[in-house]
Amino acid sequence: MSRRPSRTAVHVGAVTVLTALGGLLAAVPAAASVTYSATTSVRTLVYDGIDSFETIDVSPLQSGPAGVQASSVVTLAVNDSQGRPLTGFGRVDASAGPAGLVLSDSTSQDTAGTPATTYAFTETTASVGLSWASFVLGTPGALGSVTVEGWWSSSISPAPTGPGTLPSTATQTLGALVESRPAGSFCGTAACQERTGVSATLVDGGSYRPSAAPFTLPVTIQAGEWLTVDAWMSITSRSGYAGEQSMTAPPGSAHPDSFLVMRFSEGFAPADLTGLVDLGGGAYALAPAVPEPATWALWACGLAGMGLHRRRRATRARPSASTGEAAC
Repeated sequence: MSRRPSRTAVHVGAVTVLTALGGLLAAVPAAASVTYSATTSVRTLVYDGIDSFETIDVSPLQSGPAGVQASSVVTLAVNDSQGRPLTGFGRVDASAGPAGLVLSDSTSQDTAGTPATTYAFTETTASVGLSWASFVLGTPGALGSVTVEGWWSSSISPAPTGPGTLPSTATQTLGALVESRPAGSFCGTAACQERTGVSATLVDGGSYRPSAAPFTLPVTIQAGEWLTVDAWMSITSRSGYAGEQSMTAPPGSAHPDSFLVMRFSEGFAPADLTGLVDLGGGAYALAPAVPEPATWALWACGLAGMGLHRRRRATRARPSASTGEAAC
C-alpha cells in the first residue's frame, strides 16, 4: 500500500476601508452601527469502495457588534475493511472584528492508499462579514451617490496527484450589498438595493495560478436616507489543501490583496463617524471610535460545535450538513 498526502496552499488578504469625500454639513444625532459575523464547517470522508467513514463539525453563525470567532476541526483516522489506514484532517478558523475579517488556519489534507477506489476527502468552509449602517447627511432634497469599490485576488499551488488523491479546488467570494432607503422605512423592493460580488474557483492545474477580479457598485442616495452596507468574504476548500487563508491587512495598506472602499459624492457623508477610526487623508477604517485591546480574538464566543462519526457499509451517501452565509 502506498500513502500519498495531497497538499497545497491558498493565500488571500483583505482590508475594509471607508473613504468619505466632502465635509460634514450638519450634526445629526444618529450613530452608525457595525455588526460582525463568522461561521465555519469541516467535513471529512474516507471511502474504500465498501465502507464509508464520515465526520462533520459545524460552528453555527456567530454575530455581534464587538467581534466574533468561529472554529471547526475534524480528525478522522480509521482502518478500512481490508485493514488499510485511511486518514483525513480538516481545520478552519474565522474571525471578524475591529482588526479585520480573517479566515485562517484552513487546512484540509488526506492520506489514502490503493486501489483507486480508496480515497479520503476533506472539505472546509468559512464565511466572515460585516454590516455597517448610518444616516446620510447632505443638503435636504439633493441627490448624490455612494460608490463601493472592491478588489479580490488569490493564488493557488497545485497539489500532488496519484493514488488516493482527489482533484483540489478552492472557491473564494467577495461581495457587497448596499441599500439606501428613507429613514424609518423599509426597502421592500429591489429598487433601493444594489448588489455585486466576485467569485472564482481555482482548480489544480500543474502550475502556480493567480486569479483576480474587481467590481464597482454605484448607488444613488438622497440626504436623510438610511444607508446600509453589507460585505462578506468566504472560502471553500475541497480535498488536498494545507495552508492559511488570511483575509485581513493593516488599515492603510497600499495594495491589500482584496479590499472594499466606499466614497461619497461631493456634499454627502455619513451622519457621524461612530464606529470608524480616522486614518487621516479622509480615509476611515471600521473599528471602535476609541480602539480597545482586541480581546474579541481570544473570546470563545460560546461556540456550539457538532460532531458526528458514522460508519456505513456498502453505500456512500452525502451528509445534510449546511452552513450559513455571513452578512448577506
